[in-house]
Amino acid sequence: MNIEKLSMTPALRSLLRITFPDYRGRKYQLKMVRSVTLLDRDWSGGTHADYMVLRDIGNGIETAETPPFSPMAPAAAYAPTIDLPAGYVVVSHRWFCGHDCGITVYANPDGPITAALSSPKLLTA
Repeated sequence: MNIEKLSMTPALRSLLRITFPDYRGRKYQLKMVRSVTLLDRDWSGGTHADYMVLRDIGNGIETAETPPFSPMAPAAAYAPTIDLPAGYVVVSHRWFCGHDCGITVYANPDGPITAALSSPKLLTA
């Protein structure tokens, strides 16, 4: 998995306007992955994550459906893993123990959105 610290760019600004328009923090990162597990969708001990799935439609971006959430669901449905085909991204706003952890953009490395968001500072994990 590649992790990249993001700087505010026009592409990131437009993603934030669609996904989390009220976010005013300065913590952003890009994770280049082919699948994402949607964890911590409920408030558990002050830890929580909100997810938005976006799809590149060529001349813009539209939201896609996020798997439904139920805390009473079996483990596989409670924290589903979704595949990220090229052209899709998942944007997450996370909280850990009540502290804002910022925005994480999960993107397929082969997708057009990844190229628009990328900067030269790449960390390999």
